[in-house]
Amino acid sequence: PEDTENVVEDSANHPLDGEEDYVAAIYSKSDLVFNGSGTLTVNGYYNDAINCRDDIKIVDVTLEISSIDDGIVGKDYIAIRDAVINVDSLGDCLTSTNDEDASKGFIYIESGTFDLTSDAEGIQAENTVFIYDGTFNIDVSDNAIQAGTAIYIGGGTLVIEADGDGLNTDGELTIFDGDLTITAGDDAIHGYDLVLVEGGSINILGSYEGIEGLV
Repeated sequence: PEDTENVVEDSANHPLDGEEDYVAAIYSKSDLVFNGSGTLTVNGYYNDAINCRDDIKIVDVTLEISSIDDGIVGKDYIAIRDAVINVDSLGDCLTSTNDEDASKGFIYIESGTFDLTSDAEGIQAENTVFIYDGTFNIDVSDNAIQAGTAIYIGGGTLVIEADGDGLNTDGELTIFDGDLTITAGDDAIHGYDLVLVEGGSINILGSYEGIEGLV
């Protein structure tokens, strides 16, 4: 609800419920929706903060996330609009893990404000990452944005510090627009297939290779 602050957290120990190990403070086998203008803090002391075995939609709400593993896991997809999301995790901050269906395993960000800190990756999708707008501060020990199939950047302001790559995909990487500032320990922008820059502003402050692509 508006003007409220809410907290959900788990303990470091989880009892098994039959064969199921509920690996997060908020765990869902079905679709999960976060909506509203209040603030929700989720602390994952056992494993993940939020883990959904289906779809996650996040609209308007402010999420403050900390976890000893992944911050937000949406197996089939994560879709975000007009949210404020701050994640401090030892695992990936935002991840979509479905590697069995090419139409799933994606992260779609229409807008929002993101502050992502991780000992792993910031935004990771087994298939595709779509970013159309938003403000991003990403500071990670691995790749900042990682996708198995494709990355599409259509706008937004992204400030990235990564020990690995800034943007990395096993497939196609396309930047249509946006303002990107990248400091990377390895490549700033890396597509194992096509890298296409059609617009925007790219400022690479440090990297091993600036922009690398096969095509």
